[in-house]
Amino acid sequence: MGNSRMIRLTNPKNVLEKMNNNYEYQKVTFDYASLPSLCTPDLSHVQGYARYRGNGYDFHIFSHSDLHGKQGYLYIASEQKSGSKSKYSFTLKVPAKQIRHKDVAINSNSIYNPHFNHPCGIQIIGDYLLVPVIPFHSANSKFYDSAIIYLYDLISLTKSVPEAPAEFREILRVSRVNGGSLSCAAITDLKDGKFALGLVADNNLDVYFTSNSPSDLWDAAWKTSPESKYSLKASSGNNHYQGAGFLVDGNEDVYVIGFDTRNGINKDDMADMYKLTNNNGWLANAPLTPIHEKHFIGGQGARFTYAGGTEVRNLENENSIELVIYSTEANYTSGGIRINYWSYKEKNAGGNGGSGGDKGNRYCINMNPNRPKESVIHREIHKDTCRHLPAPHNRFWFGVFLSPKDAIQAVRENLESVADGCHYCCDEIDTM
Repeated sequence: MGNSRMIRLTNPKNVLEKMNNNYEYQKVTFDYASLPSLCTPDLSHVQGYARYRGNGYDFHIFSHSDLHGKQGYLYIASEQKSGSKSKYSFTLKVPAKQIRHKDVAINSNSIYNPHFNHPCGIQIIGDYLLVPVIPFHSANSKFYDSAIIYLYDLISLTKSVPEAPAEFREILRVSRVNGGSLSCAAITDLKDGKFALGLVADNNLDVYFTSNSPSDLWDAAWKTSPESKYSLKASSGNNHYQGAGFLVDGNEDVYVIGFDTRNGINKDDMADMYKLTNNNGWLANAPLTPIHEKHFIGGQGARFTYAGGTEVRNLENENSIELVIYSTEANYTSGGIRINYWSYKEKNAGGNGGSGGDKGNRYCINMNPNRPKESVIHREIHKDTCRHLPAPHNRFWFGVFLSPKDAIQAVRENLESVADGCHYCCDEIDTM
């Protein structure tokens, strides 16, 4: 099982407000031979973008529709950094019958999914990729009104020889979102251990919740009807979101950012932030207005109308949490796809949002023993920024400390257990 936790920002609204609206630019190159459908811009185009990092690689993930063949794909380009330069070494195409590169393992279980026709805007949470898809009805030559929501496990990308994500599952089937056609989706974990799934159609948002608090997102059971339905009303009144992302703050309040290009395809790239919860829980079903609207200046043909996405990164070496916003161009041109990105780093303030710098990290102990068959029970200690946190209901938060050594000393002095550090985030006190 992978990590299924969203990194918390202390104040998402403040981060968006302070973000420089002038774009930075990157061109993601591909193995051309494996991507023929990317060269038919009138028939196919990018629908969503997300970024996943692991095992020394940055993986650029594009959801892409091929309307000519009525078959959608995920294209994953691998990037390795060497100083200020980047090397793109291989490309994965999912779902696919094979992978066209000698350095990448071929998974014989990776097959074409007949319902994976028109993928929409995507979001990553931890080690999982959320992909909403509109299936195509070949007999009637039109798309269904319904949508299928898939979850992909990205852990295989972190292997010494990366493999295309072949482990996926259908987590939900839904009808039209508030009467509209699905355009993108968002996902996050919640403070009660459950998960929330947001489905967006133009400016309508339906929110679905899990019926359980699973130890891992992969094992979540989803309710089949939305419990919260919102109409998202930007000041311009003509917002049609093609990308979206959930964010969570240090108080566990949930926000959604919608990405849209207004006033013509080469005009205004807008990111609108809405707050969905307060101290009383999720807001009542009603029209919502943004708490902040940000006008971004893009270039190189990349626009939110093609794909917009978010990434929240824990930069431990810099003692900060970074929000990154992305847009892409419509299609493969001149050897790759160009992306714009904007970012802002906030200093960690401790608590649930990440490491706290001079104030230390917040630490939890796993109440589910990691050596249950031994006579002495051992419990693992984790930082709040760990990518391998225990299930929410197994976390006991016991304080903020400057180092793992301070944390484990406090546990051994005050708790009746033999503690051990997590191999990933507290390696210096990992003795098992």
